[in-house]
Amino acid sequence: MDLSENFIVDLPKFVEEKIAGFLACLDSCESGLMAIDLGAITRNYGRLCAFLAPTKVAAVIKADAYGFGAEKVGPVLYESGSRDFFVATIAEGLELRKILPENARIFALCGLLPGSEQTFLLHNIVPVLNSYQQAKNYQNMAILAGKTLNCALHFDTGMSRTGFCQEDSQKFFVQDFSQLNVVLVMSHLCCGDDAENPLNAAQMAKFTKIAEKFPTVDRSLVATSALHFGQDFRMEMARVGHGLYGLDGGVLGCNLEPALYVFAKIIQIRTVPAHSTVGYSAIYKTSKLAKLATLAIGYADGYFRAPRTEGRVVKIGGYFAPIVGRISMDFCVVDVSEIPDGAFKEGDFAQIVGDEILPKNLVDGSDLILHEIPILLGRRFRREYFW
Repeated sequence: MDLSENFIVDLPKFVEEKIAGFLACLDSCESGLMAIDLGAITRNYGRLCAFLAPTKVAAVIKADAYGFGAEKVGPVLYESGSRDFFVATIAEGLELRKILPENARIFALCGLLPGSEQTFLLHNIVPVLNSYQQAKNYQNMAILAGKTLNCALHFDTGMSRTGFCQEDSQKFFVQDFSQLNVVLVMSHLCCGDDAENPLNAAQMAKFTKIAEKFPTVDRSLVATSALHFGQDFRMEMARVGHGLYGLDGGVLGCNLEPALYVFAKIIQIRTVPAHSTVGYSAIYKTSKLAKLATLAIGYADGYFRAPRTEGRVVKIGGYFAPIVGRISMDFCVVDVSEIPDGAFKEGDFAQIVGDEILPKNLVDGSDLILHEIPILLGRRFRREYFW
């Protein structure tokens, strides 16, 4: 971000008012705020439905809805029309089942762990079967229960992570699994973030051939990063995770809104002379007299220190200010020399993520991905929701 001059950028008025109210209500002992815009998430869901039609949008809310809070996000997405939800584990599925109506389909991506068969049955959670043995175990459960059980089948087409391998697929297709009602067949692109990679087309061709064995069953191949590949890839269902939360990095071009605002308290302000070292390993030295502000956020809060902080900024009093020196466990330091006197004081808050500082800005130049930011941030902060 260009820091050659200061910028004053206002939040949307009602968002600014909501967040100001939250900050005013923080206890004096609390070091930060993580504010989540549920209205933005629901609007993003609507935009994605329109953008992807006729493909159905399934909401991926694993990892506590990517750190946004599945307990809050799940119900508002259901009210917005979502009926298909993906979680990672059966434990996540059980928590989600407590708050969603029975007609919401909950798919557990990790599949059928040994001994969990009855749990899936009793709580109306759909296992994503990843192997021949899992299918065999669920078939046996269906026979014991005397009923046909819903399931999804995941076929590995190149990820080599989960899903039916070729040998398992061959065994599955020559045996009777009539007690299983397959409601979805799926695979997963290993290079969905690289539209030019030829593996995408190879995986689609392989999956399409497998899916021909299930002519009346919905197919799902893509997640958020590959939604712009076109209808051939989207098929009947798209599994949308980080796009719901406005974390697409602008790739989709359907005006997804940021839904995350993170603020950390300013705990100390100091003026230091030229050539002062800042932070561990003294990797940063001031070039002139500088005013520095220490914020109560560090890598223990998910504000990661690696691989670099160069170019990372926060916003204080409406102005951008750069991070200087290494981020430590509980603190980071920003250079506030260019912010006018009186624009802030100790006890005020710096915006870490928000309307102008997007998760994308935090991951640029690193090996991190957008998904990681909300999952990591704000572990010690108060969490508030608004519409």
